[in-house]
Amino acid sequence: MKKFGILIIILVLIALVGVATCPDRQAHEEAITEVIDNYVKDKNASEATDLLSSFCNSLETKLVRLVMEENLEVENYFVCSIGRIEWEGEEKVVSVGLLGHIFTAKEEQIAAELENFEL
Repeated sequence: MKKFGILIIILVLIALVGVATCPDRQAHEEAITEVIDNYVKDKNASEATDLLSSFCNSLETKLVRLVMEENLEVENYFVCSIGRIEWEGEEKVVSVGLLGHIFTAKEEQIAAELENFEL
């Protein structure tokens, strides 16, 4: 009986820590934006950069961010949160927040999706 009580206390403490550190929508946006920025920087490094291509890449980043901000839905499950984006009738999980950290899709997966991205 004593072990069962200790187990319950530990589980309650873990749940309280999860609730207190559950990331919000802004944290999800920042994490996804960072991945998008890294993708654009890598893309710029592999292409010849001139003023026009730099402007186009900056514009591309801002458009993708705008679409993301409008279409990102973050569902809070108290101990974790899940970020989803719905685009053209298809819903994709792009981030999971747990214990104050956001886990995003891999940069390669996001790059593949951004290559297919059409406004």
